[in-house]
Amino acid sequence: MSELTPILSRPRLTAAQLGEIHAAFATRENVADELIRTLTLLDPPHVCRPLGLLRMIAKDRGLSPEHIAKILRHTDAFSEHWLSRLLACQLLAITGCPRENEDDTAPFLADCFRDRRVIVRAWALTVLSRFTGPHHRKTIAALFAAARKDPAKSMQARLRQLNAASKNPARQTHE
Repeated sequence: MSELTPILSRPRLTAAQLGEIHAAFATRENVADELIRTLTLLDPPHVCRPLGLLRMIAKDRGLSPEHIAKILRHTDAFSEHWLSRLLACQLLAITGCPRENEDDTAPFLADCFRDRRVIVRAWALTVLSRFTGPHHRKTIAALFAAARKDPAKSMQARLRQLNAASKNPARQTHE
């Protein structure tokens, strides 16, 4: 068992405490591997914790495609809690989904797009919009068409952001 597992298993863990854990552990060698191992050890509501830390690490210094592939092997663990789905999508928006993992990840992201929370749908669409496989185009186009009909202002804002990024790839943000 990892040193992080009991810390991340606490009944209550605030965002500030998660930030402190990040500050204490993020520069350790193999911390990403350690966090990935915890994904299968934690209860579903707590899986968002290592995902949040992995997202922070990805934003600070990046994660290798190998780490992303390992994380994507655990999408079943993310499916049970909306915050885990959100953080997984945000993580993939930062890192991108390795091309070789697109086919296996597409069903998870399509499921995220069906979430009742607009924020999860918007982040799933962000990740899917970057898929490069030609066989994904039809599905992605259908999701964009559905998103255009979504009355939520946050979804419409995300669509404008994605449209602007597609017109100017240098402007793509990972927010």
